Amino acid sequence: MIYHPSVVSTLRVDDVNLVLDSLSKLITTTKLKTVCNLGVWCLSVQQLGVSFLVNHFHSLLRAIVHALDNPMGSLSTTFEATQ
Repeated sequence: MIYHPSVVSTLRVDDVNLVLDSLSKLITTTKLKTVCNLGVWCLSVQQLGVSFLVNHFHSLLRAIVHALDNPMGSLSTTFEATQ
């Protein structure tokens, strides 16, 4: 969703904030490794500008570090987190 330029160009700030907040929470709280992996993938392929991301820097960093810590033992999650 947030990786296609035509979709990104139509998103409102409130929508982006909701998506980024939700992804960060999802990645750090889920017990399902596939959900964590897909959440990290969504972050790794996003095409949002810096102006959208700067307000979420700490929560996004926390989510990525959580994925790198690899609490579920998923190599694919670690791979996505390094992208």
